[in-house]
Amino acid sequence: MSVASDRLAVAMSRLDQIAREHADRRELRERRTREAKEQASDSFAKQGQVAQKIVERLEEAEKAQKAAGGWNTKAATEKKSGEYKFGAEDDDPTYETPPPLPTSWTPIPPPVQPPTAPPPPPPAPRPTPRRPAPVDDDDDFGGQSWLT
Repeated sequence: MSVASDRLAVAMSRLDQIAREHADRRELRERRTREAKEQASDSFAKQGQVAQKIVERLEEAEKAQKAAGGWNTKAATEKKSGEYKFGAEDDDPTYETPPPLPTSWTPIPPPVQPPTAPPPPPPAPRPTPRRPAPVDDDDDFGGQSWLT
């Protein structure tokens, strides 16, 4: 074989190697794109479910607010079960007749309070202090406003 055919064979093998490398890179890029699309669709589906739950809760809150007459306070919009629970839930109510009321009733006299002394008279009002008479000084410019 000649030198030219050897160089051609080396160049052809090098081009085949480059073509395989490009094909592998393309396949890797397409596989990563597919995985990213699948992951994005899964996350969008989860976000859609969360958004649906949020919308349902907001609609429930809006209905509760409308039912409460437009008031959006916790006391007005919380669900009321209609039952008041006092104590343990296991306690069963007993329906017994109350004991009879006493037949004789005697009022208790009010307590006697000792007489109190009258309050002292209010103190006399103090006289208001008088201002001194203004001094008529032509040289005194203290009351003059120099900003006008």
